[in-house]
Amino acid sequence: MKNKKYISILIVLAILLASISGTYAADDDKTVIELRAGTNQVCVDGNYSNIAESPYVIDGTFLVPMEWFADTIGAEVTKTSEDSERIIYGGNTAEISIGQAVYTSNYEQKTMSVAPQQKNNSTMVPVDFITSNFPVTVTSDMDRGTVKIVLEDDGALSDLSFLTGGISTPKIGNSFFGWSLSVPSGSRVISNSFKSDSIQLTNEGRGLYFEIKVELKNGRTLSQYSNTFKLENSTEESNLNLKAKVPYFECSGTSEYDEPTRTRIYDKGQYFYCLTIGCYDGSVSSKHLMSDKYYSDIINSFSLEYKGNVKGIQDLSKVVNGKVSYYNYISFSSRNKYLSWSMDIPANWNNLQISSNQLTTFLGLDTKHYVQIAVNILGEKTLGQYVENIKKGYDKNFSPKAYTFVSTGDRTLAGATAKNLKFKIKQGGKDYVIDEYYLQKGSFIYEISVKLPEKEYSKAKTEYLNTVDKISFFSEKEDKLSDEISDFNASKEEDRVSPNDKPFNYANKAYKWNLKIPGYWTDSSMFNTIQFSNPNTNAFIMIEATQNTAETKSLPDKEKFYLSSIMSSTGFKLTSKSTTSDKGTKVRNYTYRVEDEEQDLYGAAQIHVFEKGSYSYFFMSFIPDLTATDKAVKEINDIWKSLTITK
Repeated sequence: MKNKKYISILIVLAILLASISGTYAADDDKTVIELRAGTNQVCVDGNYSNIAESPYVIDGTFLVPMEWFADTIGAEVTKTSEDSERIIYGGNTAEISIGQAVYTSNYEQKTMSVAPQQKNNSTMVPVDFITSNFPVTVTSDMDRGTVKIVLEDDGALSDLSFLTGGISTPKIGNSFFGWSLSVPSGSRVISNSFKSDSIQLTNEGRGLYFEIKVELKNGRTLSQYSNTFKLENSTEESNLNLKAKVPYFECSGTSEYDEPTRTRIYDKGQYFYCLTIGCYDGSVSSKHLMSDKYYSDIINSFSLEYKGNVKGIQDLSKVVNGKVSYYNYISFSSRNKYLSWSMDIPANWNNLQISSNQLTTFLGLDTKHYVQIAVNILGEKTLGQYVENIKKGYDKNFSPKAYTFVSTGDRTLAGATAKNLKFKIKQGGKDYVIDEYYLQKGSFIYEISVKLPEKEYSKAKTEYLNTVDKISFFSEKEDKLSDEISDFNASKEEDRVSPNDKPFNYANKAYKWNLKIPGYWTDSSMFNTIQFSNPNTNAFIMIEATQNTAETKSLPDKEKFYLSSIMSSTGFKLTSKSTTSDKGTKVRNYTYRVEDEEQDLYGAAQIHVFEKGSYSYFFMSFIPDLTATDKAVKEINDIWKSLTITK
């Protein structure tokens, strides 16, 4: 389970960032890029990295590095002279020159707000050039110096398993989920999830897009689902019709990209069917989407009676005999994408977004029933040595309160001899069996884990292991992928706080604090939030400071900080609070029990809030139950105790 985390720091960050910084958890068809002026740290689809040249603002215009942006979205940049470049993306070709605001796009002369500038080896271009030449939505906040770029139709990164292309019939349908819909002539599919439960279409001629999502009810009523939908989306007028033949909820609103939308959600059988029409060119308003007969006719054409093999309906379902093919790609950049393995899985399984690690995939019913597959490289070790080291890591870092080792052995799996580790864990008061298999194919190690409730393990393991047994491995560009994985693993070492494992004195001069933190912890700070994590236990701390003002003085702790909303997050339950004298001031202490079943997140969080000098401070620590050994808990407490405020 090396590089595999049952409770990942990235899960916590995903929860935090989704709720407090607007970070978009990218789906299969959109690339979301977030930048801030003056810093070289960028966020692409929720993953943070550093770029060579920081964006900056000139005359109220945000400038970004063209070469990096092109590489991120898969565009082609060619030097045509010392000061000129040609940028090609899809059917668009632009020619730009350093120092010249006038440029050509598809042989048409256009003008940028600010001329491109050369900064070291990067060509900096204004965001209006990006908007004019790529299918993107750009939103910026000049006060904060931030910009978000959303690539709407990411052809460069489209999964090769997607069914995309033009629609040749007046209707589309999905025989597995049983729906059909009339679509305007000229529509085309731009994304189709691996099991076709989420399909998006566009119609450039009318500036429209369509999205059909199917979601399991999981015990929820339509009223509950619609209330959640209204809380999570910007809605305007709405209607809940429980007396219709097929009950539905309908509303108008705007998307997160400020596009007018009309959504209708049907309640039938075990699913909610969510149909959305949106307009991305500004030609109609959400009011018109609701009132115009043309759009109403499209909405009303949605049927839940389609079973397949009907003339005039193009079936977009990928389900065959109750199974779908899942193709797993590994990508470290937009230019390189590797097909590593594929597997036919039951159609009721999902791709569980538990980890953002591109080497790890979770497939299953939910976070209680899944198969986890991770790809790694063997290096100079034998398979036996590799697995032995993993077992030692478990015994060292897992808490005996949550972990019980069961057995080790060998088994034939997917046509190879696999090393097996089996153990039990406790999560949320329930017992689970973790059945792990490690097998070698070429220079790669495939780490395959099955997680099931202990009470269901004996009956359910056969389905899961039979599914895994038919996995197919691919070796295309094996050497290149192996090198990229090596570089990826090595990059983690660069994030260490210090080359030495001993406590390191970390000083933050900007906000006048310092602390001592073990050198093997990693620094994954972003923007104004300081963040450290223990790669062995997934414990982490986050520190934020904000300047005291007349306005912030009266704010409660839950509103004072960028990180404050974690105190109200799903799965975080306050168990105690107190005020103590510490750090030469009064400290407000909050203890939370964290149990988020959807994110497979269980553990304890401590939050300390205090004011001293010109600043207010927020210190948060979290440790998963699985790794909450006495040593790990003491380590976190020692870090908090070492925090001092300097003058």
